[in-house]
Amino acid sequence: MRCSYTALVLATATIGQVVAGPVNHAYAHRHFHAKKDAELEAHVEARQTWNGINFATVAITYSSGQTWGEPTAAPPAAVAAPTSPTSVTPKATTTASPAASSSPSAGSSNTNSKVLGTILTSADSSKLLSLGLESVGANAVSNNGGVWIGSGGAYTNNFINDSGEDLILVIWGPEGSWVNANKPLITCSISSGESTIISFASGSIGAWAAVYEDTQLVNGQICNTWGEYAFTTDGVVDVSREVNMNGHTMEIVGPSCTTNMDTCVFVCSSGDVCTYGYELQNCANGSQLGAVNGLDDGNASGGCGGMGNSASLTTTFS
Repeated sequence: MRCSYTALVLATATIGQVVAGPVNHAYAHRHFHAKKDAELEAHVEARQTWNGINFATVAITYSSGQTWGEPTAAPPAAVAAPTSPTSVTPKATTTASPAASSSPSAGSSNTNSKVLGTILTSADSSKLLSLGLESVGANAVSNNGGVWIGSGGAYTNNFINDSGEDLILVIWGPEGSWVNANKPLITCSISSGESTIISFASGSIGAWAAVYEDTQLVNGQICNTWGEYAFTTDGVVDVSREVNMNGHTMEIVGPSCTTNMDTCVFVCSSGDVCTYGYELQNCANGSQLGAVNGLDDGNASGGCGGMGNSASLTTTFS
């Protein structure tokens, strides 16, 4: 299976490497992936400048002779210069492996069972680093104003593993999907038949994917089905199959709208991967309460909205 960069990647890639600076996922998502409904326009425009970076001026630079689609090799112990144009160089700070498990501080009111035990097993930590991730996730276990393991957030998502095999949940935020160069927000072991709750503060934007036994990192990204999120009053969630049309099954059930492999899902119009030429499938306005579908700069836009100021969602991997 060959995977390629999405349009979001092309917007922030340079020859032979990934831009090290943070990327405003909301802005890039609107202009290069076009997944936001019209009601989110004002919210996104307000976030065009993030951490001092004006994304209206970000240039797209990549080599026409560069080939994409080869699995990302695990980072070496000592980072060396890339030996081929397909290599994606991890940041030079990739030196240490964070602890595989984490526990809440004394007196924490967080009662999520995953927090009370091991968040990420040693075996899964080793697997992620061997796969090519820059590091395991930050794995906050209390409200950090962003994304954390446990309940209490304005938006919560109960991730259920119904796949028949043990999985690793990986969640990233506005710094980008290139987990070979950016520390994920969450990397969490979910055994077969188990689940874990993740909280998202209002304004959180990013995506998640599950690492299965056959999952690869390709060009620094997880080559599997993605779940994309913009947790705001007018935000949307969606299942995206653009990175790998043959990826594993995912379903996201919101308070009024469901997105899965067939419904309110972004798919390639042709081929197994696509940077452009994608469409939002079976998500007509009014087909579900909260379903939105339209065009943004000529590209398919929308997803499952209707979440309001807070919402409880369920994502099932099968």
